[in-house]
Amino acid sequence: EMQQQQQPPREEVPPAAPPLPSAPPVTEPKKVREELPKRGFGAVSVATAQGERSHMEDAHYCVALGEADESPVVSCGVFDGCGGGRASTFASARVKAKLLDNNNKAPKTKNGPPNDRDLLAVLAAVEAETLNRAAKEGRWPDASTAVVAVVDRRTLDVAWVGDSRAVLGAASTDGTRPRSSSQQLKAAPNNNNNSLRATLLTRDHNAGDKQEEKRIKLAGGRVGRSQKEASASGTRKAMGAVLGSAVAYGTNSKNPKRVFPGGITLTRCLGGLPLKRMRPALVVAEPERVSRKLDGSERFLILASDGVFEGTLSPQDAVDVVARTCYAASSSSSASSSNKTPSLDLAGAADALIRAAQASGSTDNLTAVILDLTPAGGP
Repeated sequence: EMQQQQQPPREEVPPAAPPLPSAPPVTEPKKVREELPKRGFGAVSVATAQGERSHMEDAHYCVALGEADESPVVSCGVFDGCGGGRASTFASARVKAKLLDNNNKAPKTKNGPPNDRDLLAVLAAVEAETLNRAAKEGRWPDASTAVVAVVDRRTLDVAWVGDSRAVLGAASTDGTRPRSSSQQLKAAPNNNNNSLRATLLTRDHNAGDKQEEKRIKLAGGRVGRSQKEASASGTRKAMGAVLGSAVAYGTNSKNPKRVFPGGITLTRCLGGLPLKRMRPALVVAEPERVSRKLDGSERFLILASDGVFEGTLSPQDAVDVVARTCYAASSSSSASSSNKTPSLDLAGAADALIRAAQASGSTDNLTAVILDLTPAGGP
């Protein structure tokens, strides 16, 4: 007899799953300009040099945050490391990331993507992150300055902590040309018909600044070129005023002043974990901020680490170097006949500034970022 073949067991089909709730509508991300302009408002020139230091501890970023009124919104920052390059590298990356994140989260305005300009809050958040990273990675002591700018056609915002600088080059309103302090620049021909004045937008947060020295002393700290000078009695200081630092304290009067205890030149910085844990708290991370409504006279902004000004180069010298480098003679001549603002050619401008700083005696790490602020069509 033929055996009846057994049928395989039937698989039970699970009941249909209930329909998923309707997903919220997808919000299209705001379009952000990915590249900086190559020329005109928002274009940048960047140069760095290690100098005679054993390591490069500077860092920087330049990023487009979007557009407003069909013009770019640009942010740049320069960070100068102290005691190592970890704090400057980390802080540079985090400031850039936070500005981009803030810009993407903020509601869109009728003039285009917003730019969250609460730079003080951004720097405060990055300070906390830097200290946290330092504590997790072996308690590294690295500290960093920061000078950060955000600009669109209407407004320039700058925030800083430490002694990296922001210098504005703008057309002179009275037609006179400011004098350069450098003999080399005084002798150089001026190919630019427009006279540009330098405005130092920042104040150095270091022990050489009178306001910072007063703050340190009120907080219970001391200031001097050495521990001996910082701890000197009134009689010794009187002797130093008469005989000089070399005789009274055994220090060179050209040496920078420092904060004691700690021995650091900076009075404000990001990071610097050991300094921030000291009591009383002398070295702090409280930034300052300036905001300027653009009136059409602005030509460019220089962001630079303190190495650019370590030698004899002044802010006016820096503006003169950049102006002579980036103004083409043909543009200047045509502008003089048409009353239009001469266009900038930033190619090589930052590099020229670095070379001028080194020629003036700087041996430090150097970083220079130059941001084009030339108004379209002239003022």
